[in-house]
Amino acid sequence: MAPHESLPWWQLFSPADLPIAVIVLAIGFHTEAARIGAVLKDRQTRAAFCATLLTTLLIVPLIAISAVWIVPHVPPEGVIGILTVALLPGGPLANILAVAVGANSELNVTLTVAEMILSTALLPLGLLVVMPRVLGAEQVIRVPFSEMVHGIALVLGPMLTGVAASSLTRLEGLTAARRRVVKRRIFRLLLLLALLLAIAVRRLHTSGPPPLSAQLTELLRSAELPPDATLLAAPLFGVATVAWCCLLGWTMPAQPTPNRISICLEVGTRDLTIALVIALVGLPSLPAPQRAQVALAVLLAWATCNGGVALSGFLMCALSGPVCYADAGGGDGGGGGGARGADCEREEQEGEPDKLALRTSLLEGSGRKSDAEDGAGPTGATLV
Repeated sequence: MAPHESLPWWQLFSPADLPIAVIVLAIGFHTEAARIGAVLKDRQTRAAFCATLLTTLLIVPLIAISAVWIVPHVPPEGVIGILTVALLPGGPLANILAVAVGANSELNVTLTVAEMILSTALLPLGLLVVMPRVLGAEQVIRVPFSEMVHGIALVLGPMLTGVAASSLTRLEGLTAARRRVVKRRIFRLLLLLALLLAIAVRRLHTSGPPPLSAQLTELLRSAELPPDATLLAAPLFGVATVAWCCLLGWTMPAQPTPNRISICLEVGTRDLTIALVIALVGLPSLPAPQRAQVALAVLLAWATCNGGVALSGFLMCALSGPVCYADAGGGDGGGGGGARGADCEREEQEGEPDKLALRTSLLEGSGRKSDAEDGAGPTGATLV
């Protein structure tokens, strides 16, 4: 495929994307629309949302600009690769890590949706401003808008489908046990549809042009090692971004531990698929060796950011002790009383009632208390 041609929608997907889509679907399926709305109603969570969104859209690109300015003689290909990663949202990795380390997954889901919607406007604007200044006015620049939308749909599609399906199970008159049965059946149906879509995409790959991953492999096969300036600037950007997100997460006042971890994960993680699409089709008049250098800079910056923030997230979870938010049950039949489980009571006994009160208020603001009320009898006891 010539570099100036638009990619068909199915070339952005492959059967290997099925596990990621299923994980994102499961995250959305266990996140109800009411809980996402409650994120912006709670004062602490709303402050975390605004600070994280502002940092992702403004501070991270400024960190990238500072990195390529501090390191001398960074080639244009390295500058474009690093800035492209900085301008992109986090993608599904932040949501997966949030569930793994017990962070506020509702906050991460809300931030992912907001960032991806805003990125469809901000990323083309950033590319049209930055690329001519770096590469020269004679360089042909193509903003792969349709490919960006398709890449964003890979994340938002399964996530919003899961949220919508989960909200449908909140019908009046359903007991907690019946709701669990309905959710399992809907989830199995969605998994079947995802599998059928993966099979259809596989058939299209065998009958049409090579997919995006094959084109990238062919492009990088003959690529040379990036210059020393790129090898220094890309990791510098990643380390500085991880340091900033950790600093922001732990210096924001009056935030429960799950919110602090979510802030770090959402700011630090970067998306890869859309960045590689830009490297492949966003610069049609750039020779293949130079486009390969852009792709290598993207991979290096992405690996440093995501690897560092994943390690930081698990370290935060380990150093902060038991996270009451993750132990709070919630969902179906979990019971609102789980918010004050053994770990939370241990924190209260150790003299941290303020932190415990913040986490308990966050749970009640998220709507998890309603699950216990749905399964309560006349005396208020939760039915098992």
